[in-house]
Amino acid sequence: MAEQMIYCPHCQGQLSFDNRYSGIELQCPLCQQKFVCGTNPLPIQPPPPPTPGVYNNPCGNPAVPSPQQTGKNNPKVWIIAGACIAFLIVLGIILPFAISNYNERKELKTAKEQGITFSKDNKTLDSCSNKEISSVTIPSCVTKIDNWAFSGCVNLTSVTIPDSVTSIGEWAFYGCVNLTSVIIPDSVTSIGDRAFLTLFGGGLTSVSIPRNCTVGEDAFPKNCKVTRR
Repeated sequence: MAEQMIYCPHCQGQLSFDNRYSGIELQCPLCQQKFVCGTNPLPIQPPPPPTPGVYNNPCGNPAVPSPQQTGKNNPKVWIIAGACIAFLIVLGIILPFAISNYNERKELKTAKEQGITFSKDNKTLDSCSNKEISSVTIPSCVTKIDNWAFSGCVNLTSVTIPDSVTSIGEWAFYGCVNLTSVIIPDSVTSIGDRAFLTLFGGGLTSVSIPRNCTVGEDAFPKNCKVTRR
């Protein structure tokens, strides 16, 4: 017998129909619904148009999302997601470094404008030619304040020492009679001879230094109370 194509009256699934089954109740293999085949094949109707974003599965759940919608099987979605994650990781590494580098350059520029000179690699603060300087923030790239760096800066009242500094040289702040307080960070491991000494009064009256810091001879004024933390 010749076969003809019909559509299931329930799910519109396309079926191959054999005239031998005319008048017999059959079960659609797609939707599992039963129907009776007539003496003539059912008219072929066009399938329903596909719903955007869902499978064109007439016998399934039309609400099931397609791979293009979920992105689970779409390589473009995974490539974009991976690129975004990589960008965020790189940004998290580079951004703090860029901000720190910008701050260092800004501090260096300000210090140089105040008459302060540095070594070629900017790690050693060499000297301050401006004896009228009153306040200074030592750049965070500096690891050493050299001998005699601020000696004779009698108007200096405020100095900020970053935790990058490990050494304060001999006579570094000698004669800074108006420098009455200073915070010495835990990074400092050595303070040279007469680093903060003043001979005619003034200067530091108390200071706290790291427990393991090596202190040179007469590093502080005689009336300065030195405590270790």
